[in-house]
Amino acid sequence: MAIAVQVMLPTPSIARADACPDVHVVYARGTDTVPPVDAVGRALVNAMSAQLPGKSLSVYGINYPANLDLSGGTTTGATDGWVHVQNLVAACPATRVVLSGYSQGADVIDLLTATAGAAFGTPTPMPDAVAGHVAAVVVFGNPSRRMGGGPLPARSPLYGARALDVCLIGDPICSNGADLLAHSRYVSSGVVNQAARFAVSRLTSAG
Repeated sequence: MAIAVQVMLPTPSIARADACPDVHVVYARGTDTVPPVDAVGRALVNAMSAQLPGKSLSVYGINYPANLDLSGGTTTGATDGWVHVQNLVAACPATRVVLSGYSQGADVIDLLTATAGAAFGTPTPMPDAVAGHVAAVVVFGNPSRRMGGGPLPARSPLYGARALDVCLIGDPICSNGADLLAHSRYVSSGVVNQAARFAVSRLTSAG
């Protein structure tokens, strides 16, 4: 069964309850990629859509510069994601949320969900009331994994049990590896499809 995927451009709020999707992916793209969603995000959404027959799925690309101003840009992205998710939860309480990001975008999601160790800025995780609507957190090539004290699940009491922090062997952005090309292989390696299965398993178990 074909599923229509709605890409939501940055907006201050979601106002129409009748437009609420079953699943909403909030995604932060990697550095110097074209908004709203990069290749990793598109692959994730497509894989999730194929595994969720009969469910409506929408995507919001977090609005932030995604440039080399890593500290300021990442904080801007976290703020935009925070506002968007809380507006969504208020307007669409039945919608299940998946948070995801790649590279610098993974750091944006890290700021939203971890309590300590983010590479840039001081994170304040979204509160319990929001956490109850988040079915899964999936990040790829996360800089905070290397610079902030390990994978996201170990650093997030609220979101850790539903989080997957993927780092390919040798990727120097998220590990002490030296294979820079590894950072560009998340789609071709098949790990994005595996991450989609994780997110869908969380969605279906969460109801």
